[in-house]
Amino acid sequence: MIDTVETFANDLQLSYVVERAISFDYDKLQPLWSVPVQWKITLRRRAGYGSTHGIYLHPGLQITTKKDLIETFLHEVGHAMEGFIYGRYGHSYNWVEQMIRLGQVPKRTHSIMSCMTKYIAQTTPVDIQKFIGSS
Repeated sequence: MIDTVETFANDLQLSYVVERAISFDYDKLQPLWSVPVQWKITLRRRAGYGSTHGIYLHPGLQITTKKDLIETFLHEVGHAMEGFIYGRYGHSYNWVEQMIRLGQVPKRTHSIMSCMTKYIAQTTPVDIQKFIGSS
């Protein structure tokens, strides 16, 4: 089953953060909620990739901290928001604005060791519930 931004944000208890961030462009909320979120083993050294077409997260985030997962997810949500609002992607001022709206530090790079190499696929599905209540 493929998650959406809405279900993934709900699972991580981040719905309010995303709703507040997009409140100035509220007509973009429903399209943002429907963006698919998937684990993607071909990301290599990227922790994630985000656009209006999808958010892809490195499977290495499954074995890292909740903080790393949240920061990466919101970083990619920022790219999707930028796409819906401005019609472009990147780490420009428009993306920085979205990161500030999301309450995040706008940084481009990561140091998540589990996302630094190509990930060998797991045979078991991800249980996002393991992150709820942990830090």
